[in-house]
Amino acid sequence: AGSGVNMATAFVANIAFDATEEEIIAHFAQVGPVVSFRMVTDRESGRPKGYGFCEFRDTETALSAVRNLNDIEFKGRALRVSTTDELRAGMGGSSMGADGALAQEQVSSVISAMTPEELVDVLMAARTFVGEQPHHAHELISAN
Repeated sequence: AGSGVNMATAFVANIAFDATEEEIIAHFAQVGPVVSFRMVTDRESGRPKGYGFCEFRDTETALSAVRNLNDIEFKGRALRVSTTDELRAGMGGSSMGADGALAQEQVSSVISAMTPEELVDVLMAARTFVGEQPHHAHELISAN
């Protein structure tokens, strides 16, 4: 907070394993400028795990990505796209009212569709996120 810039990050799951970060950035640029994309990879093999984080300049663009790119096929797979704000709201504590309830439902839907291996991967990515970006992690947790 206080930086004057309101960045927003979308969580992107079900990414084709042969998709490159550049291809994903180009795909998400359909809704607006992409600040960065980080594909989560396996520590040992270096191979992509099928999900990542797409950062936009503002919340409106991230929400546009959710509205326009969630469940849209990309390289043969329907992407699952949600904002980290939606994930935060779905984890409880947000004062978003009905929007928070909708986000919680969306998060539950995404989680229930995951295999146990995907869920472990997401939790490991969260752990990595906290280690690599403690400031962003603190903001995420403090919002609750």
